[in-house]
Amino acid sequence: MTDSLAVGSLMTMRILFFDGMMIRHIINIGANGESSTSLWEGKYNASQNKIILQDMWWGSSFAATSLSNFCSHHYRAYRHDRVSNTNGWFECTYLNSQGIWEPCDVLRKNYVENKSQPTEPEPEPDVWGSKEGEYW
Repeated sequence: MTDSLAVGSLMTMRILFFDGMMIRHIINIGANGESSTSLWEGKYNASQNKIILQDMWWGSSFAATSLSNFCSHHYRAYRHDRVSNTNGWFECTYLNSQGIWEPCDVLRKNYVENKSQPTEPEPEPDVWGSKEGEYW
């Protein structure tokens, strides 16, 4: 992994997320083989650098300080057996500009790939002028 992925989660959210970006986390809460899911959707708030979840059932909001914090609170609310082993970059999705939910880790990977790509050097300026024999 490159050093860009080692950037702290708070800084990474500030770099990769935009204000109002939708973040989603889905977990299976079914018991005894039953299939049931819980979905949390939050919005990134750039001024606070947090993911804000407005809970419709309880009428309160929660501000997650990182993607993993968002996940662990979701698990804590519905799955007490699974709280500390969360990696929000792999478990959460974001709503891209085409309206498609993609894994949040795609953002980090794209950022690292684009940042580590060598940039093409700027062309040398024409110091001789535009006409033959003309010097500056």
